[in-house]
Amino acid sequence: MAEGYPSPVSRDDIASLARKLDEWGTSLPPQERALLELIVSRARLVQPDDLFAAQLGESVERATKAAFEDLSSAWEMAIDYWDKIGPIWQKANPVELGDELEFTTRFVYRRR
Repeated sequence: MAEGYPSPVSRDDIASLARKLDEWGTSLPPQERALLELIVSRARLVQPDDLFAAQLGESVERATKAAFEDLSSAWEMAIDYWDKIGPIWQKANPVELGDELEFTTRFVYRRR
């Protein structure tokens, strides 16, 4: 894994964290323990692919920001941009993508 980027999360990672939270939860007062049990039960339902999309988005957003900041400086222009994981293009142009994950970056620039 490249430096500064998160490692993929596995089902074992999710189960391990849930066990640790369960153990820690025994030290909480009953009201807080009830809330923690709800959180842990939801965490156990999370799939690694759900986390992968979130991690990918954070990583690409960080890389995009760095790239556009460099371009903005080099071109002496103001650049606004956004990144989106999800079917932006796919909604308007339906095709069968299978397990592919669509990632879209849009940017607008103007002279300073």
